[in-house]
Amino acid sequence: MKTYARLENHVVAEVINTTGDIAKLFHPSLVWVEVTGKGIQVGWVQNTDGTFAPSPSPAVTTVPPPSVAELLTELTAMRAQVAQLHAG
Repeated sequence: MKTYARLENHVVAEVINTTGDIAKLFHPSLVWVEVTGKGIQVGWVQNTDGTFAPSPSPAVTTVPPPSVAELLTELTAMRAQVAQLHAG
């Protein structure tokens, strides 16, 4: 049994195991690469040299929660908008 990775824009979209002829199992427009024994997973990226690597983790940015003063300012602005809607 062989393992194949289906690629979309050089990213592994799915991985399957089959004993069948991959070229006959799927539409020819799909890009399949044999990856038997390489432990490749969905989301991995194919490098220009044909090797694969896990997708780099996106940088995690944390946004601090708003302060009480900022929340009160927003609340005041929303109250003014609601008052205008009721008056209109």
